[in-house]
Amino acid sequence: MRTSHPAIRRTITAGVAATILALATAAPAGAWGERTAYRSCGANWIESWATPAGGHANTIKLSGSCSGQLQVGLRSSSGLTRWLEGSSRSASLTLNGKFVGGLHRGCYSCATSFT
Repeated sequence: MRTSHPAIRRTITAGVAATILALATAAPAGAWGERTAYRSCGANWIESWATPAGGHANTIKLSGSCSGQLQVGLRSSSGLTRWLEGSSRSASLTLNGKFVGGLHRGCYSCATSFT
C-alpha cells in the first residue's frame, strides 16, 4: 500500500532540488561584516566584505586615546593574514585572492578584532 501521493512526492523532490541548488550557489561562509569595536583605549568602526576578485577591509577610529597607527588585514581560509598599517585615523586594504574575513587592530597595544 502506498502512503504518499505522487503530487506530494514531486513537491518534496522539487523542494529538495531547490535547496541543493541554493546551497551549491551560495557564497562561501566567512566572517565578513561591520560593527563598532569597543576597547579600553577607544572605539573603532570595523568592516570587511568580499569583492569579485578578493576582499576589502577598513578600520576607522571613532574615539579614544590609542596612539600609533591603525592596522587592517585580510585572512585567508588557511589562516594566513596579510596586514597593512594605516594612519592614526584609518586603514584600508583591498587584495585579490581568496579571503574569508577581515582583521582589525586599533593601535599597537590593542587586541585584534575580526569581521
